[in-house]
Amino acid sequence: MGDTVTAEDLSARQVRFVDEGDLGLYLPVDDELPSDLQLTRAVGAGELLPRAALGGSGTSDVVEVPLPVAPTGIPSSVRSGSLVDVYVGRGSRGSDLVLESVVVVEAPGAAAELGAAEPQRVVVGVPEEQRDGIEEALGGLAEGTVYLTRVP
Repeated sequence: MGDTVTAEDLSARQVRFVDEGDLGLYLPVDDELPSDLQLTRAVGAGELLPRAALGGSGTSDVVEVPLPVAPTGIPSSVRSGSLVDVYVGRGSRGSDLVLESVVVVEAPGAAAELGAAEPQRVVVGVPEEQRDGIEEALGGLAEGTVYLTRVP
């Protein structure tokens, strides 16, 4: 999110849509890219580039929220760009889902995971329309522990 997109970042692929109207949802190879084009959400390597994931600089509708995640609460496959569900509670049982399918903006490196006893800082991107509910949703942080699950 927030990364500038240039023609060098893209590669052309031929695809065929069942519904021709779906073509308009994605960026065609012959479109000229504006110089300030940025990703407004995560797009994985090899994915078609949806127009909905693009915006100009300053158009991001995402609020970055830092979370203190339990040392054992971060799956090893979670990296920047991963989609995760965020739980607050006492482990996998009895935990409350507080954020669903949010993008990891910043995750600790593998070296930080080894032998960590303190909570690890993970920054997630929360849609702007959920901004008012963030404090309420994460209000249990003092009482519980934050755990992440990776969304495939």
